[in-house]
Amino acid sequence: MVKYYYMGKRFNTPWQVFIEKVKRFLGLCVIGIVVAAVIVSIALIGRAVSPKIIYEVKEKEVVLDNLAGKIDQLKGELIKDIFDNERTGRTEEDALITWDPNPNHKSVEIASIGSCQWKIPTLQESYLKYYGEQLNRKGAILIALDDEKCKEVMTKVIFSEENGWRKWFNSGVKVKASERLAVIKSLEN
Repeated sequence: MVKYYYMGKRFNTPWQVFIEKVKRFLGLCVIGIVVAAVIVSIALIGRAVSPKIIYEVKEKEVVLDNLAGKIDQLKGELIKDIFDNERTGRTEEDALITWDPNPNHKSVEIASIGSCQWKIPTLQESYLKYYGEQLNRKGAILIALDDEKCKEVMTKVIFSEENGWRKWFNSGVKVKASERLAVIKSLEN
């Protein structure tokens, strides 16, 4: 007679071995089901205990900022700083006139007029360039003494000419005009 062994046990027939294998398989299935049930129970308990998070997508209006306002503000601040530095605390009513030595003829002094400290030939040249109108000396002096008009021409010179700020060199250096203009130009591009 043939002896059958399974898992160290002796059996008389193959049918007994088969039944033993089925019992073992069913035992493993029951263990698997119990483990799965425990995992699902833990998940369900965790879900019931933890707060629910609901994600909601809301449409949001996107506003594109082209920096135009900020650039204009930076330009205005630069002009104001140079203007304030040039007039050194004086007002339009003071009709500021200072005398600067002529670099070509040290014995001759040139008048710088108004809060923007325009030299008459420079103002005449700039006014002709930007407004297409030739000013006589009286007209140039009157514009130089008018704070708003002289600032308007100053703005055109500083932002239109290469190194235009150098016409107010000392004030431009004090307020770091070159660096500030570089920032403004980088924002404009």
